[in-house]
Amino acid sequence: MSLNLRETFREEVRAARAQLAGGTADHDTAIHEARRCIKRARSALKLVRSALGERYARENARLRRIAGGLTAFRDAAAMIETFDELGCKGFQSVRAGLLGMKKEVESAADVAEAMRKAAKALTPGGEWPEDAASADAIKQGFRTAWQQGKKALRRVRRDPLPENFHDLRKRVKTYRFQLRFTGVDDKRLNALDNWLGEAHNLTVLDQRIAEKPARFGREAPVAEFLRLIRERRELLEKRALTAGRKLYGGKPLRPGRAKSKPASR
Repeated sequence: MSLNLRETFREEVRAARAQLAGGTADHDTAIHEARRCIKRARSALKLVRSALGERYARENARLRRIAGGLTAFRDAAAMIETFDELGCKGFQSVRAGLLGMKKEVESAADVAEAMRKAAKALTPGGEWPEDAASADAIKQGFRTAWQQGKKALRRVRRDPLPENFHDLRKRVKTYRFQLRFTGVDDKRLNALDNWLGEAHNLTVLDQRIAEKPARFGREAPVAEFLRLIRERRELLEKRALTAGRKLYGGKPLRPGRAKSKPASR
């Protein structure tokens, strides 16, 4: 297998920077897309971590810090998106509370300045070693990603805490992006990623409301809304566990043919 992962990495970093430096008024979308580009860039790094050595740790930590600086803005927007996707009627006081939280986050920090700093920090870095994207390194990267997913699933089955589901989600998403670099778009993996992602968003929404429930309306409606989203999250987690057992109980998914550019996003 021969993948131009160095170029894939550079393209994703440049795409993230373009999103943040584009001057768009739609900060929410720009931050969301930039963070996705950073996740894809980190997924490319993880595929060749065995060959990059200490350089992997530095690059990965740098990108994680940059994305982390935008997390508060993304979470505030995502909570409103999650509420709207639920289609719940009769809980507008909850949505009003989420809008209020978003305004507080954006008042506490200058979102435009945070985007500017992140864009400035997003550089493609130096050259990789010649053997960084060798066939052996990439094969090892896929094996590691598969094994990490299986390990995360075992941890969830043993102790189904939100943080363990979230770790499984990160492992699944990384593997999904890595396979897409080779043109593989697996429906089972996509569904698992989506269910875990929605469950995580509901967990964060639950936590935000439970911290200060009074700001989201009267006690009874807020309690009913929390009950509804917890039921939805439990359903999604059950689906994810069933899908995860089937997926990771079989053979690893096979990468497709190498592509010189990132697969469709």
